[in-house]
Amino acid sequence: MMDITDAWVEALFLIMLILGWVLALFISSPAVSYTVIFLCGAAFGKTIHHKKEDFFLPYILLTVGFIIGYLIGHRTGSIWAISAIFALGNMLSFFAHEKGLF
Repeated sequence: MMDITDAWVEALFLIMLILGWVLALFISSPAVSYTVIFLCGAAFGKTIHHKKEDFFLPYILLTVGFIIGYLIGHRTGSIWAISAIFALGNMLSFFAHEKGLF
């Protein structure tokens, strides 16, 4: 049997995938979807910034898991727009924290 401390990235990846999917299922407006995905991207950007000195690849994988789950479950909006807005929120948050604005 595998120990959860050895596979925490895989377990959290699956949880983030499901979380993104469930979140997307509850949103029915494109404007709300774009706003939520921008804020989620900003939150993940902050997390990646704070973990950049450590081994941050697991946190990037969790981010990818969330966006994949969100894209699977979305019902409104464009896949490309959602992906671009998520990436924009992620980068803006990362660089704002890098410059010390937050």
